[in-house]
Amino acid sequence: MFNLTIDLSELNLITIIFRMVFAIVAGGIIGFDRGIRNEAAGLRTHMLVTLGTTIIMMTNIYMYELYTDANIDPTRMGAYVISGIGFIGAGTILVTTENRVQGLATAASIWSAATLGLSIGSGFYAASLVGVFLIVGIIILLRPFKRYIQNKVEFTEISLIVFSKHGFSRFLEYIHSEDLVVSSLNIDQESSGVQADQGIIFTITLDIGKKTHRNGFIKKLKAIDGIENVVEING
Repeated sequence: MFNLTIDLSELNLITIIFRMVFAIVAGGIIGFDRGIRNEAAGLRTHMLVTLGTTIIMMTNIYMYELYTDANIDPTRMGAYVISGIGFIGAGTILVTTENRVQGLATAASIWSAATLGLSIGSGFYAASLVGVFLIVGIIILLRPFKRYIQNKVEFTEISLIVFSKHGFSRFLEYIHSEDLVVSSLNIDQESSGVQADQGIIFTITLDIGKKTHRNGFIKKLKAIDGIENVVEING
């Protein structure tokens, strides 16, 4: 009788093929959603990243087992992958003309696909299988929650010139009374040393919410004494 029992934890032809196929399927499952949403990195990119990192991890294990006297670190190649994959992820991140960052989720999915490949390549199948389901769940199942948050939050960036401390205090009081949130506040570098009677330029990013009427909001800001040239940069 032939022994058909296969130990998938050992590195042989069967396990090499199994791990590669597993990596392609896992990467494809993650990349499918990115692909149909026309993201910069889609189906093929995720499949290649997962397959490539799986091959790297198996190669590292093979070298470790083959050259036992060479004192080879079995995790060295994997560590280089984790740091190097950031270059691919960075290529998917864009800053729009409205100063909004896009592509972070795709970059994170590429990084996750790389770590998944390392897990598959090392033969850690249980963690790899659970990881696939969790990654896909985060990407797809949490999308409605993301839309809910986006419907509650809306940012706008305004530029204004403050001519007095009293005017700026009135501005902050108005922001507080309307329950608006200041996300960032920058002082124009060229005007930061200008005297108060000449005015200082501020660029402020606010979370105005969906219920705030933009035109009425800008009009009220313009009515504050000591503040002039209120301009909405984006929105």
